Amino acid sequence: MERGELVPDDLVVAIVAERISQPDAKSGFILDGFPRTIAQAAALDEILRAAHLRIDRVLELDVDEAALLSRILNRANEARSNGHARADDTEAALRVRLAEYRGQTRPLADYYREQGLLKSINGLQSIDKVASSLLEALDA
Repeated sequence: MERGELVPDDLVVAIVAERISQPDAKSGFILDGFPRTIAQAAALDEILRAAHLRIDRVLELDVDEAALLSRILNRANEARSNGHARADDTEAALRVRLAEYRGQTRPLADYYREQGLLKSINGLQSIDKVASSLLEALDA
């Protein structure tokens, strides 16, 4: 994680599988940042199928990479000034994370789009507009 790389699929899938099997997740749950790879998505599909559950919707915040890098670096600088910096909030690690995203996570958009589950939201809008778009997508 400190190098900006993804946690191995088998570990993260096991953690998610255990969590969504808990009683408080029986009426529904939201996954944020998972799955991050096609392999994780396929494993999640199997877990959900075995539990007679399904994904209702997949939301994607679409943000230009330059804007994203700028936002993350600003967050990292603010965290450092407050003494709460993450070890992986260096520009080098962030560039690795973006490369990991392009290679492994971005293909998930097509994976879920083909299933009719993906709703893409412009993440460069105002906070209020993004929030409104997210709520609208969840209500759809």
